[in-house]
Formats: sequence, C-alpha cells, structure tokens
Amino acid sequence: MRVGFLLLFMAQSPKALAHLDAAAGSARKSLGGCPGSTRLLAEVATHRDYTTISVGRVDDLLACVALENKNAVLARSHQITRTNLAVLDEWVTGRDDITYVKPASGTTGLLRYNAPIGSYEFCTRLLVETGVMFTPGAAFDIEHTVRIGFADDAETLCTGLELVGPDSPARG
Repeated sequence: MRVGFLLLFMAQSPKALAHLDAAAGSARKSLGGCPGSTRLLAEVATHRDYTTISVGRVDDLLACVALENKNAVLARSHQITRTNLAVLDEWVTGRDDITYVKPASGTTGLLRYNAPIGSYEFCTRLLVETGVMFTPGAAFDIEHTVRIGFADDAETLCTGLELVGPDSPARG
C-alpha cells in the first residue's frame, strides 16, 4: 500500500499538493476499492492545510480498512504462509548445515547453522556476496542462528534461498 508516503508531501505549496493528488491516486488504486478506502482518502485529504499529518491517525485509518477486510487479508496471509513455509521447510531439510523448529504459524523462522562464524559476520557476508538479508541471531542473544522472514511472494523466497545455496558463507 502506498498511503504511507503521503506523509512526505504535506507542505503547503501547489507542487506539494499536486504530488499529494498523485499519491492519493496511487493509494486509491492500491486500495483497489476496498471498503473504507474512500473514507481513508477523504480523512487524509482533510489534512491538506497542515504541514504534517498525524501518523497515528493514518495508522488508525489503515487498521480500520484492514479490519473491514480481515477475511480477505487472513485468507491471503494463510495461503502465503502455507506455500512459503513448505518452500522453506524443503530448503532447510535438504541441508545438513542448517536446522530449525518448523514454525507452527507466522512468517518468520529461526534457523540454526553449524559453522564457526558469528551471526553478524555471517549475515554481513551473505548480504554482500548474494544480496540476501537475514537478521543475525546475536541481535536476540542467540548466536549461530539467523532470523528469516518468509512473508514475501514465493518466487522472491525461492530466489533468495537459491542464492544462499550450498556455498553460503556459513560453509566457509
């Protein structure tokens, strides 16, 4: 959703208002006629006389739109989770240097790797060498682990896991 960047264009100038109108059009398209989207955009538009807009107000309105569409949002989330968790599980079980407890729900997992390299160094090298980003387990005081998020589309997840591949920094 592109509503968040509306906050950047709240200055009192014709050029900024033109950007706001373009952003509102993008937001309207992104919201795709969801119930509540018209109200959300109307509420945001009422703040045009201000140089800033309350982030909390926009967050509240976005939460309302999400709640009004909770069944569709949850169905999509469950589908993504099932598909991507299966992809992640196949990848992890096919490796002998990574283990995990398969998540029962959610879109993140904690992977334990078997290598003599700290998680900050592992994640930094992985990002530099492949462009794939994991969160170092040391950030959670759990060294030799990485946190992986798998909420993106399956193609992106598969590409990232392929890039980590058998020659990941954890192996050497």
